[in-house]
Amino acid sequence: MAKVEGNILLDGISGKVGDLLVFRQVGGKTIVAKAPNMRRRKLSPAQTKHLNKFQCAKEYARKQMREPEARAAYQTHACGNKAAYHVAIGDYMNSPKIEHIDTSSYNGRIDDIIKISATDDFHVTHVQVRILNTNGSLIEAGEAAPQANAADWTYTVKVASAPIAGQRVQVAAMDRPGNVAKAEVEIG
Repeated sequence: MAKVEGNILLDGISGKVGDLLVFRQVGGKTIVAKAPNMRRRKLSPAQTKHLNKFQCAKEYARKQMREPEARAAYQTHACGNKAAYHVAIGDYMNSPKIEHIDTSSYNGRIDDIIKISATDDFHVTHVQVRILNTNGSLIEAGEAAPQANAADWTYTVKVASAPIAGQRVQVAAMDRPGNVAKAEVEIG
């Protein structure tokens, strides 16, 4: 891939030239690359699924770029040859990850704290917590609160319930495009 800067002949050019070169604009610079070989071949089911998801990601990114607030948010993560549009595509393609669920402070009392560490390549927008009894019935559910560190969330218990070995805490973390990561830990 070649980078062209300050060339008045190529300034602002974008598109494909024959089957040889592709020109595009990224961060005010002209990028020149070899044209991809798009010969039709049979795709595996996994490749087809990924291609469909990528098409949805591109549509999501286009919509985000039309919204000034979203565009500005994604622009904060753009650097080098990576434009806000590409950050939005990556955000759509990658789900959040729940790194850790800490129930060590949970004793079944109101105002006990459950700590969650959830990360995303862009931003985790909210985290939902469910506490389940040993038989799977719901004790309580609600939203965790974000902490100063973007990865940390806390859930404050609202319903008293004696903790019994086998109770479970389920956590779901969501990002801006709506991707969801789920995890579960057993209490006790």
